[in-house]
Amino acid sequence: MRLVPFVLLIGLVGCGGSKSSSSTPTTPTHVTPTVTGLAITTTGDAMRTGTLVQLTAEATLSDGTQQNVSGTATWASSNITVATVNSSGQVAGLTHGGVTLTVTYQGRNASKDVSVIQNWAGGFQGDYVPRSCD
Repeated sequence: MRLVPFVLLIGLVGCGGSKSSSSTPTTPTHVTPTVTGLAITTTGDAMRTGTLVQLTAEATLSDGTQQNVSGTATWASSNITVATVNSSGQVAGLTHGGVTLTVTYQGRNASKDVSVIQNWAGGFQGDYVPRSCD
């Protein structure tokens, strides 16, 4: 009869009778990066009337990466008689003048000044006769 309590005591010590040593697996949490900056990129600061230019909105994220958000950002033109901009950032030059194009994404804004220059390209019809300045 003395062996039974002794075996029971060894069983409790050997199995780690304390519940504090058990560990619960944790689920890793995913942190979504936030927008820390916004910029407009394009090939230049001028365009001709009657042409289209594609602007790109680049968001800088808190994890250091950049993301093209041109199609999900909101675009605006300061003067729609000079140039318009559609929802994907494509600009149409309409008349000669200056315009500020603005993009907004997740509370951040960026602007770009663009000059629209009259497009004088075209054909010539008729005869060209050089004249003297005399």
